[in-house]
Amino acid sequence: MNEFWLQARLRIGKRNVIASGLIFASTYLIFLFSPLYQVSDSKYSMLLSQSLLEYRSFSLDHYAIPRLKPAVGDLTYKNGNMYQIELVGPHLYYFPAQGSSVLSVPYVAVANALGLSAVNEDGTYNALGEIKIQTGLAALLMAVAVTIFFLTSRLILPFGWSVVVAVGAALGTQIWSTASRGLWSHTWTTFLSALVVYLLLAADHSLPAAVRSFRGNRRGLACRIRALFTLSLRQAGAELLRRKPANVFCICAGPAG
Repeated sequence: MNEFWLQARLRIGKRNVIASGLIFASTYLIFLFSPLYQVSDSKYSMLLSQSLLEYRSFSLDHYAIPRLKPAVGDLTYKNGNMYQIELVGPHLYYFPAQGSSVLSVPYVAVANALGLSAVNEDGTYNALGEIKIQTGLAALLMAVAVTIFFLTSRLILPFGWSVVVAVGAALGTQIWSTASRGLWSHTWTTFLSALVVYLLLAADHSLPAAVRSFRGNRRGLACRIRALFTLSLRQAGAELLRRKPANVFCICAGPAG
């Protein structure tokens, strides 16, 4: 792959910009206004984001959550039938992987500024606010991911086929039926993985070391969100090494960053 061809591919023409905007806007509206949502394991995840924003704490003790009889599950104690909340001594914690909650803090801050919160004024849990925040952020992340799919396809495919790939991914996969219906752990990971794949294809030898390190850090974040994505990250790392052995620095720096 010569440098001239790569640079020509990396140029974002007017048609690609317009198509990217249309793909983002249309998929975002579809995801946002689809009537069904799925907030189960991710329930209370935006409450954790709120706690990080307000108190810089992973503990949920600051809120008026009912203290139920402890129930054993997943080798730990849960707060009664609230299986998403773990009891550790006298403290309450969100039990599932917490990476999504950490990454969602900026969005929660914006939601708060617009009058939307997972907490009521009296400190009790606001389930409706949680659902609105989750579905809004999930729709945004998946719309951006689909746009990245289009831009990734444009690096190797004609314009028409790139549109087909993006639309097929948006409406013909679990992106619409699951990942955009609530802030599942694989919602953030799908977004980050799409970004990694784009950088893998667009980079090769043309990106400076700082951007290659950015690419490694995205893989590390994906692993922190959902441990099951370790296999995908290993595959991405192997591809980086195959393309250029010097990328071993990026692979090591990413998960540690």
